[in-house]
Formats: sequence, C-alpha cells, structure tokens
Amino acid sequence: MLSRDPEVMRPGSAASRRMDEYRSLCAKFYVLVFDPRRGKFTAVRDLYTSAREAIMREQGSGDKILITAQDPFEVGLVGALLKQRFGCSLELQIHTDLLSPFFKAESLKNKIRLLIARRILPKADCIRVVSERIKNSVLLWVPALDPRRVRVQPIFVDTSKFGHKEVAFRSGPFVFVAVSRLSQEKNIILLLEAFREVLRKEKNVHLVIVGDGPERKNLGRAARAMVIQNAVEFVGWQAENLADYYASAECYVLTSNYEGYARSVIEAMAASLPVIMTDVGIAREIVKDNINGLIVPVGDVHALVSRMLWVMRDEALRTTLRQNARISALQLTSKEAYLKTTKDAWEFCCHI
Repeated sequence: MLSRDPEVMRPGSAASRRMDEYRSLCAKFYVLVFDPRRGKFTAVRDLYTSAREAIMREQGSGDKILITAQDPFEVGLVGALLKQRFGCSLELQIHTDLLSPFFKAESLKNKIRLLIARRILPKADCIRVVSERIKNSVLLWVPALDPRRVRVQPIFVDTSKFGHKEVAFRSGPFVFVAVSRLSQEKNIILLLEAFREVLRKEKNVHLVIVGDGPERKNLGRAARAMVIQNAVEFVGWQAENLADYYASAECYVLTSNYEGYARSVIEAMAASLPVIMTDVGIAREIVKDNINGLIVPVGDVHALVSRMLWVMRDEALRTTLRQNARISALQLTSKEAYLKTTKDAWEFCCHI
C-alpha cells in the first residue's frame, strides 16, 4: 500500500486500524507513506526506494505482488514506475473529484497532477474510485480505460458510532454544524457568508465548525470582519467527541468546491441530521435532493441561504430529512462486506 496519509503510521489511529484490517486480507502487507516534508522529488525517490526494496524481498515467495496506490498523482507515479520495472499488478485509487474544474483551477500543483494522472491511469490493471461521479468523469476523460477495470467502492463509514438523534423541545439557538478540514477546496468562507445572511434574518442561530487546517486563521479573521464572530464557534478537530457535536446540532452543512465522497455527510445522516450540501461527491448518488437532504449548486451563496432558512423554519421538512437520512445511512455496506469487496477486487487485479 502506497499512502500519503501520515496517520496510517500512528498507532491507534483510525487509519492505522484500517491498515490492520487490510493486513488480514493478504499473505503479507506493507504500508509505505509518501512524505513531502523534505520536498516532492525527494519524497518520490524515497517512496520508490522503500517500495523497491520491499518488492525485491518478496519476489521469490511465489505470491502475487499487488501495488495499490492511494492517489493517481505522486504516489500513483511511484506505483507505475514499480509496475514497469517489476511487472507487479497495479491498482490506482481515486479519492477526490480530480476532474472538477475547481480542482484544476486551485493551483499549478493540481494542473501538474492531472498531467501525471492522465498518463498513468491507462497503465493500471484496475482503478478504485469512491463514487459514481468520479467513475463517469474518469471514463469520459480517458476513453481508453476498460470500464470493467474501474470499480466504485465507497469509503466505509462506521455508522454505529453516530446514534439516532432524539428530537426534543429546544430553548437554545438553532445550531448548524460543519465538520471539515479547513482548506481552500472546502470553501468554508461560503458558509460564513451564507451564515451572515441567515443571522440577519434569524437571530437565534449558531454555527459550529469542527476541524482544523491551513485556512483556520483566515476564516477567524473573516468571521470577525463580517461581525459574526459571536455566533460562530471554531472548535478544532474533535475525533473523540465528534458524535457529540452531531447530536447537539440541528442541521449539517457542507460547502466544498469538490469532494471524492464526503464521509462527514454519511456520519451526519447516521446521526439523523438534515444535510445541506453542494453538488459534489455523493450528492445525487446517496444524498437525494428534497428526499434525504438538500443539494445546492457549488459556490451559490443565495441558494445556500435559502436552504438554511428553509430548514430552520420548516419543522416538517426537518423531520422528513432526518428520518430519511438515518434510513439511507444505515442501508450502506457493512464492514464485513466492504473488506470482502476489497479482497475480491485485489484478487481480480492480480489475475488480469
């Protein structure tokens, strides 16, 4: 497994536990992490060197060797080079909507990543994507890909951690919650702008933002400039208490410019929260507009304000969304089924 998530190396982390589950599916399982802190080129070289040594140790074992790379960019490039040298099977994973126009426009780095992805995707024996949205866009982008080698396998979310929300009379403010990394693509500034307009019309309202990231200070300054800081609470990342924040809220809001999946949406649905989200990730695939959630166009502050006010003012709507959201979340795949699908996919990839 070639990963870019440093959490996989931290004992006891959710990512580390997930690697342990994957380890049970294989005769032997290596996890190697792309670490760009010393520079991208050095990180690519170091990852390639470590993976090459692991492959050379296993070549005489008689077992099939599969490289699964957790992105089709720098990490995927290392996987493609190893496949070329050693003839290993290669799975590329796509966890973000790399063909969203917002992804390309975000940075020169992303433009370069797209050039890498387009070159190496045809070299993969199989490709795992996390939503139908991504599969459809990738097949249009690279027509040479065999659709049978592109599988949709959503991210597993343990919905049992997020209990049913008991609805009771509340005398306090109506609470919106967002759970997000505070980075550019999450477009939390859009949420602040919309919340400012909501606050002008409904005084008894509060916004809680759970998460951290490079935009944290900028967002705090923006809240103060909008004079909404007293109604907005930044609480940082709350891995251990996340369920409590869902339980204390009345509505979940996601404002991303692009997403691969949007795990937090499923968590909120499992906690019986009405969801308002931009048209990204699993919108229209799992979240159905006006059925188990509300979908707004990306970047449309007016539509977002309208939906936030609608949810606040319409108790019948909240009840319908809450009930349907919970049902939809609980219908998603079990961990056992997820792991079986993963093992079957890896075996298929090794025998193409």
